[in-house]
Amino acid sequence: MGILDRLSSLMGGGKKKGGIGDLVKTLVNEFDGVEGLIAKLREAGLSEQVDSWIGNGANAPISPERVTDALGSDTVADVADEMGVGFDQAAQRLSMALPRLIDRVTPEGKVPEGGLDLGKISDLLGGGSDR
Repeated sequence: MGILDRLSSLMGGGKKKGGIGDLVKTLVNEFDGVEGLIAKLREAGLSEQVDSWIGNGANAPISPERVTDALGSDTVADVADEMGVGFDQAAQRLSMALPRLIDRVTPEGKVPEGGLDLGKISDLLGGGSDR
């Protein structure tokens, strides 16, 4: 299964307007990398959830409303536009995808040394078995 298939699966749909790869690239670029995205979520009061996603145990859920509060309405609206779906559906997909995405790109319970660029994200999502 290729990177776009993996990302599509994580986001809960097929290839949409703009492409799933473009969507993840947009999110990662929006927050200056995965580390920035994690920091943004922590700043929004989601440290407990983020810690569960990074850790090796079960991933704590996050509601679409909390995703919207954490990332901002403008970001969710951009995701909706990128995916060609409504705002609420984009928030729902993000709430399902973010825990899995962060879980997959933080093997061994931490962000890899040197950070994560899109190439490393592609490698982590494209290989290995599901945790």
